[in-house]
Amino acid sequence: MNNNSAAQNNIFVEPRHRLIDWVRQQLIGPPEPNSHGPDLVGVLPTERFPCGALYPITPAGEGIDPSSEDDLEEERAPNGSGEVQEEPVIVRRYTPPSSLGFSFFISGEGISFQVLCKAAGYKKDIERDDEGQFKKVTWAREELAAGTSETEDCIELTCPHKDFHQTSKCLGGRARIDVEWRRYAGGWLVTVSLCNAN
Repeated sequence: MNNNSAAQNNIFVEPRHRLIDWVRQQLIGPPEPNSHGPDLVGVLPTERFPCGALYPITPAGEGIDPSSEDDLEEERAPNGSGEVQEEPVIVRRYTPPSSLGFSFFISGEGISFQVLCKAAGYKKDIERDDEGQFKKVTWAREELAAGTSETEDCIELTCPHKDFHQTSKCLGGRARIDVEWRRYAGGWLVTVSLCNAN
């Protein structure tokens, strides 16, 4: 690579960093540091940061809302004897994501890379006035670390030279990294996913 090519590649570095910083601040988090109070006030973390949120795994894999408006009516409708059913069966359609990932293409010899993962939770606090009346809801960000002073897990990966699935625990066992290797067009299509373990 000549100097001109290297210089042309370097002009994209700073814009990429700006894009990554913007995505983190606006879509994923964390919020701007706030030394005078909680991180978020009056807004759900999932509404403020709509991307990258993982939800707990439901035991039966059920969703959280009815599959149709008719289900809501059936939930409230009386049965043939005029009594309201105690435990109606409602099919749920939306299951919040308990994993997220991305795919990329890579080729070459001696392929290896690092996967860095970092996560946080938000602790809810309801503030009340002196008379016990509701005042506001605040959320404090808490980093999820692997039980050490580090807040970022690093997983080293190398090409397995065959279609392969790799799994590694991270964040102190709270989550795992799944990596799927598939041959594609003389290289590899790699899918990396962060999955909630709880």
